[in-house]
Amino acid sequence: METTIVQLNEWMIKLPKKLEVFSEAAASSRPAPKKWSPKEIVGHLCDSAIHNLQRFINVQHEKTPLALTPYKQDEW
Repeated sequence: METTIVQLNEWMIKLPKKLEVFSEAAASSRPAPKKWSPKEIVGHLCDSAIHNLQRFINVQHEKTPLALTPYKQDEW
């Protein structure tokens, strides 16, 4: 687990630097129809992290941790 934490911390430093090289147009450009742009991918990862954090907390502290709110990806 410590290795995972170290790697996550490293990516938190690396990722902003890697994203700085993208222009707004490049960050928003989809490589193909029905494929996500780099900006959409990062947004999805951030959104997923927020939802997963809530799930991890619920699993530890709620009486019914398996009653999780579904993720409405297409609607959101």
